[in-house]
This record gives sequence, structure tokens and C-alpha cells, in this order.
Amino acid sequence: MKKITALAMLAALTLALPGLGVRAIDTSYSGYLDARTNEPLTTEQQSSESNIVGGRTQVSANCFYDWNTHDYVYTSDDSLAEIHTSVVDGMVVNVPVNIIPGSNAALQLYCDGEAYDGELTAINDPGVYIVSLQQGGATARLFSFTIVGEETNLLNRYAVPEGFYVTSAFLGEDDINTDFYVVDMQEEGTYEIEYECIPTDIRYSLKTTVDRTPPQVELSGHTDKRGRYRSAVTFSGLEEGDDYVLTREGENVTARRNVDLSYTVYDSGNYRLRVYDPAGNFAEHDFLIMLYFNASSLVFFTLVVVTAAAVLGYIIYKRRHLRIG
Repeated sequence: MKKITALAMLAALTLALPGLGVRAIDTSYSGYLDARTNEPLTTEQQSSESNIVGGRTQVSANCFYDWNTHDYVYTSDDSLAEIHTSVVDGMVVNVPVNIIPGSNAALQLYCDGEAYDGELTAINDPGVYIVSLQQGGATARLFSFTIVGEETNLLNRYAVPEGFYVTSAFLGEDDINTDFYVVDMQEEGTYEIEYECIPTDIRYSLKTTVDRTPPQVELSGHTDKRGRYRSAVTFSGLEEGDDYVLTREGENVTARRNVDLSYTVYDSGNYRLRVYDPAGNFAEHDFLIMLYFNASSLVFFTLVVVTAAAVLGYIIYKRRHLRIG
């Protein structure tokens, strides 16, 4: 719990003016303040907030911070199963997450709605995760968390977890006005957010760049009146860190990379191109390459025609000069 003296709050006080009936404020209090109301905590509240029982401090209804293992502990309704983790419900992080289920915990982990079957230590793939626990034949949600990268399109706002409050928030170099619990992240840019766990005084930080703009990909080649390509197709506009998935007739294929970071495909067929950026945005293009003649195939075709003409001429010549008996 953050301790703030009344003297530190004098700049925010409204002075009582004669005749206005403004209530005088007691500036003698120097104890703990409620992070939500800025009102002094009662003795009972202070005792509850700062209490450590068995090496643990309660953060929320079923979540405790363990001062010995330095992680959070979630307990089931019957208190028979414990799960140790480096995050709390609703937390957004850009560092690996560890989950250590107890021997009695039948844990299920989902990422973006799909069952996660990877290791529970150092979970690092961006996505929205939900941790569930099987109890008495039913599945109960225990907590969730979100992992983001240096760039992300997952966040529109950040409501810090229960038992936490925002100490500072910046978009670029600009200070963001918050209500101490929610940071609006609608605008694109780099956010730096610091927040604190009220019961433990432990501080956390989040830095990520919000990017919702899809990759700007351009296709080039010779097209007919129906928009079908009659030549090789080059796609460009990929930036450092972008990746692509290209299929031809439903099968994955690889395009030839050019020196200018563009890519070219030559074979005829139906293509689907998806380009992804590090934030998770993507652009999709479908295109069709019809059968066409390039320089190599034209040379080959010419050789075939010339060879066929030569063979035909030879046959005609032999027939004209064929002698019987």
C-alpha cells in the first residue's frame, strides 16, 4: 500500500474562503490512503491490507502473493489445488509467463480459444490465455492473462488487475490522463505504463507499440481486361519483420526473393497471399496467373517449332526423292 502524507497533498487542496461554506480539511493525517478514494484508511483496513499470513499476502478473493517463492498463488474453491504463476488475473505482459500447477490441480490452458499443449514454463507466444481448473466434473475459469510483443494489435485499453492501480502512463512522450485503473489505448503509438500492486507495493511496467495498420502490399505484373495476370507476379511492400504465407492451388509454395525485398512467382495457377506484420495484422490477396510465355519459354517454344519444321521438311524431302526398286 502506498503511504502518502497530508503535506504531500497540500497542492491539491482547495482553500476555504470566507462565506463560501467550504469545509476545512484536516492536514494532520499522515497514514495510508485508499488508492481509489484518496481517503484515509481505517485501522482495520490498514491491518488487513498490510497483513502477511503464512508468508502470503492476499491480493484478491482467491489470489495470494507468496513472499517465499515470489509469485502468485491461486487456490481452488475446495483449497485442495494450488497453482503458482508469475501473473494475476487480467494482467498484460511482454515477458515470459510461468505456471506451476500443484499435484492436485487438473489444469487446462487455452490460447486464443485453442487448447495449449506446450510447456507451462516460459510461455512466450503472443495471445490471450485462459487458465481453467477441473473440479467435480466441471471446468471453472481460474484466471486469464495476455502476452504481447514489442508491437501488438490486441489492446484497445488496459484495465489493470484487481488490487492494482496505475502510477503513470505515457503515449510516446505525452502523459495520459487515467482514472488510476484503466488506460485508453485506442490511439496507435508506443505506450509505457507503470502500475502497482496495492497490498504488496510491488511495481510492474508494460511497454508496447499499438499498431493496427495492415501491411501495405502491392502486386505488379501484366494483366488482361479481366484482371488476370499474363506474366510473372511480383509482390512488394514488406517491411523488416513481416512474413508471408503463399499458396498455389491450396498448396504452400515459396516465391523467389529479389534484392529489393520484393518476391516473384512465375508458375500459372490460383494463388492466395497473406502478409503478416509483427503486431499480428495481415493483408490478403487472391490472384490468378494464366498460361503465358516468358523469355525462357519463348526460346524453348521457338526451338521446338524450328526443330519440328526441320523434321517435317526432312520427311517431305525424303518422300520426294524416294525411289522404288
